[in-house]
This record gives sequence, structure tokens and C-alpha cells, in this order.
Amino acid sequence: MTASETGHVTIEATDLESYVCMSRPATVSEPGTAIIPARKLAGLLSSLRGQVKVETTDAVATIRCGRGRYTLPVYGEDYPDAQPFTGGASVYADILREAVAAVSSCCCAPNSGRAILEGVHVRIADGQLTATATDGRRLARWTTAAVGGQQFEAVIPGSMLPLLPKGGAYLIGINAGAVHMHSIEETISCRMVEGQYPNIDQVIPAEFAHDVTVDAPPAIDAVRRVSQLHDSKDDASVSLSVVGGEMRIECAGSVESVDCVGGDCTMQFNPSYIVDALRMVGARARMQIVDSGPVLITGAEERAMAVVMQMRKG
Repeated sequence: MTASETGHVTIEATDLESYVCMSRPATVSEPGTAIIPARKLAGLLSSLRGQVKVETTDAVATIRCGRGRYTLPVYGEDYPDAQPFTGGASVYADILREAVAAVSSCCCAPNSGRAILEGVHVRIADGQLTATATDGRRLARWTTAAVGGQQFEAVIPGSMLPLLPKGGAYLIGINAGAVHMHSIEETISCRMVEGQYPNIDQVIPAEFAHDVTVDAPPAIDAVRRVSQLHDSKDDASVSLSVVGGEMRIECAGSVESVDCVGGDCTMQFNPSYIVDALRMVGARARMQIVDSGPVLITGAEERAMAVVMQMRKG
């Protein structure tokens, strides 16, 4: 934590994998720098309300708020230097966050043992931002407009996803083996994931045997209701049979039907996979089907796309 003569306090935090730096206006009576335990300080500040005053010595930091006084130790070690970063592609944080959140909530693979699948592949080029995630059994892609600047392509690590800012204009780029996001008041960086991201384009089908359109919310509700009655959710499968403008959704003897448009066909999915895909694409979902193969699911706005592999019919 650094208090400067310019009337700002700058807080830096790192675990040597990720780095966050934020600067905010403050009333500074005496400039200085102190290294304070991050988790304890964050936990304390998140519970306080009102104006906070921080005073430090070489050994102790004293935090005052209202009628409370709290002390934390001050460390004497040298703090790691941040890697300098300039340039990069321009992006609005809320646009990046929306895209990353959409695909990561659909099919990232946390705790998979493959770090490359725990992150989100982001590409910014030609005024367009594309975010892609996969767990090896399904994939999700979100495409939207970007601001411009330099091109950018990298896997944003899973550990960086919760750190993405909620708003403002940022530059995003790569330097010294790390992904960096930088604005006037904030810098966020995380060590890059090593390895080659899977070639997603080769698994997106180009030809289809069937084409079905359905309202996503009632279909999602129906899948959830019939599948929750299955004895074991780990090996549950849900059948979606389209006959005469009606989608019959069935799992373990429980059945529910919703209206749809499209030719007769039958699909079989892991319930959570199809729910996640339908939820991501929006209110109206188009399902383009390869018999016993992948199903391409898109929304009306065409910015969201998912590919889900069918389960083998027993």
C-alpha cells in the first residue's frame, strides 16, 4: 500500500501468479509505503462502513474506522516488482467480462488437471472480440464488437477470470509471459497458460440432418424437472424427440413436452450440458443436428454459439 503526495493511495497484491494494482483518491497527510497481509486487510475492510484511516510504522499498521481501532503487522521484505506494460488491444471491460462469463459458465473445465481448458481463449482482431471455452466434450463461443487497437490472442487463465474488472476502458496485451489489462487506475495481470489451445473450428459441424427451433426457457425448465428425478445425476441422460411440432423431453420415465418448429428427430444429451447451452444462447434457440453427432446451438442474435456432443443412445 502506497500513499502518494498526489492524493492517491495505490494498493498492490500478488501471489506471484496474478497481480492486481488499483489507485484511488485519498486524503494523504504523510506519503509512505507499507506491506500489509492482504487477506486480513481485505477481510477487515470489507466489513467496515464509513471513512477509514490507516497509519503505519515500521512494524504495525493501525486501521481506524468509527469507534474501532485494528492493528496488523507490517512486513519488512521487498515487494516483487510489477512487469511494465504498454500498448495492447482496446476493450471495454464490461464487454470482455460479459463474453468471458458467458462461455466460462457454460463449459470451462475447472480442476480438470489441464490448465489450458480451465481458461478462456480470447481473440481481438478486426474490431471483433471472440471468447471461446471448451471442456473437451462441448464448447461455447461468444462474439461481439471490440474497440480496436492492436490485435490480441491468448488464453485468459482461470485464476484471472474473477479479477476481470466490471467497467471502464482497458488495454489488454501480453508481456513477459503474462496477460495484462491496464487502465488509468487499475492494472491486472496473470501468468499465461502454456500450451496450444484446441482447434475449435474443426469440431463445429458445417452440414446438418435436422434443424429445430425452440423457446429456450420452457425447454430448460422441462429438462431440469424430468432429470432431477433420476436416481443418479452422474449418468443421467435426457431424450429430446421432435414429432409434429412438439419436443418430447424424457428422462427415466418422466416426460414433458414443449412447442417447437422443425422436422422429426431425436437427440440425447447429458442434462446439464444441454441446459447450459440453451441458457447461454438466449430466449430462442436454433438446434442444428448431426444424427448421433454434435448439435450446433445458436441464439437469435447470433453472438452466442454452443456445440454439444450427443450421448450414445442406449
